[in-house]
Amino acid sequence: MPELDPTRERRITASQVSTLLSGDHYRIQNLWLRIIGDERYVPDDFSSSWAARYGLHVEPLALDFHQEATGMELVERGEQFFHPSRPFVSATLDAFRPVDSTVVDVKCVHCLRDIDEATAFYVPQMLVQLECRQALNAALLFVKGGAEPFEVPVYIDADFRAAVWQKIDEFWHCVESLTPPVPLLFPRIVAPSEWRFVDLDGDDPPNWSPQMRELLAEWDTTRETAHAHERVKIEIKSLISDHIGEVVCGCYSIKRDRRNALTVRMRGG
Repeated sequence: MPELDPTRERRITASQVSTLLSGDHYRIQNLWLRIIGDERYVPDDFSSSWAARYGLHVEPLALDFHQEATGMELVERGEQFFHPSRPFVSATLDAFRPVDSTVVDVKCVHCLRDIDEATAFYVPQMLVQLECRQALNAALLFVKGGAEPFEVPVYIDADFRAAVWQKIDEFWHCVESLTPPVPLLFPRIVAPSEWRFVDLDGDDPPNWSPQMRELLAEWDTTRETAHAHERVKIEIKSLISDHIGEVVCGCYSIKRDRRNALTVRMRGG
């Protein structure tokens, strides 16, 4: 059993909660190793990540733009808050909007990522932010593929809230008892020195190159359609008030789930 590093700050942050609930055993195990100070912890290397650098620079720009566009002040940027009854849980806010007591978090996502899926992934993180700040509301400010930021409210019902905190408390028991949350299985880590450059236009392309060419061509032809699809979904959902749980129209259905997120789909699908 590993020994706990007494000099390490032991806490879980709001940004780590989505990892905790992701079901990814490696990431959950790695988070546990980080918190207990185990030498087997593998840090995330964001130094060469374009997405990480892009998000870092876009966040203040998106907040400023949204503040000007809405006329509602966004304050407490970068401030840290601790949960009132769980001192091992903290949240560093992107921003807080006093006018409607809302924590606002900026997320830069790929142009083809589904906004419903992205929102669902970040709901646990926003729950922790909301409760650490003791705010009334939470919202995600998406920057999708470099387009103008748009706000998506985050709704959390009592059952979902209870389930999230139960999982956090169970994980923290693993920290306190030094009990691995999942079996200690570690995949091989490929060092950067072993990375290969692949040129599909070269003389000896890999056997998966035809499939990759087809997928890249399809990606190129569907980019504009994906943008239009997301815009239409947002406009559809904006017409539905909070008290409506389901809308049907011909072969289409719009349903609200337990997180209050709306999903548009074909009926029977």
